[in-house]
Amino acid sequence: MGLPQSILLIYAYSQYSGVMKLFLTSTNITPELQPYFTTLVGKAWAEIKFALIENAADPYPAEKKGFVDESRAVFASLGMQLARIDLRDYLTPEKNIGATLNKFDVIWLGGGNVFYLRWLLEASGFAAVITDLLKNGAVLAGGSAGAIVAGPKLDKFDLVDDSSKSPELLMAGLGLTDVTVLPHWGHEKYQSRLDQIKTYYDKVGCAIVTLTDQQALCVDGDKLRVCP
Repeated sequence: MGLPQSILLIYAYSQYSGVMKLFLTSTNITPELQPYFTTLVGKAWAEIKFALIENAADPYPAEKKGFVDESRAVFASLGMQLARIDLRDYLTPEKNIGATLNKFDVIWLGGGNVFYLRWLLEASGFAAVITDLLKNGAVLAGGSAGAIVAGPKLDKFDLVDDSSKSPELLMAGLGLTDVTVLPHWGHEKYQSRLDQIKTYYDKVGCAIVTLTDQQALCVDGDKLRVCP
């Protein structure tokens, strides 16, 4: 696209104004990322009320969900006030996901299938309330699929996720940032497909940021940076 990535990100995000905070990663809160996370949230670990949503992994067989347990163990070790929220409990009108999530400082979307996650965020009412929750001070955080879905669209991510696992195919992301996160950059297992996704976004002129498994995209209002 002809611009250094840092300049491109500032330009891409300058069209959005607000006070929202996002913390988007490839995996979880690694030791390298912990100081950036607490700075963004603005609280000590023991004070952070942390809503953990692991539903993106619902379509996976049990033997492939080890990363879910590993991430949960990391979060628990940090001493936060952790609560697991299952969005499948909010698929009926009498359940209000907004009222449940309103008490948390951080809402974390875990990794898994991004297309299934996007459908469930819509079906549960999460997509309708997340903007207000963020404006009221919550931080949206997520790893892998949970980071991708925060962006503007999901085009070409069927190269890494099976879109048929979603009951309904929604190609628009939550649109909380104009930047699409491309996680697991440099990971040998995924790199050839990640290259194809990046080539597509570069070609169509959409801002994209690559993250290794030790990096996060931190968004604080109109300030955006890759950490570290």
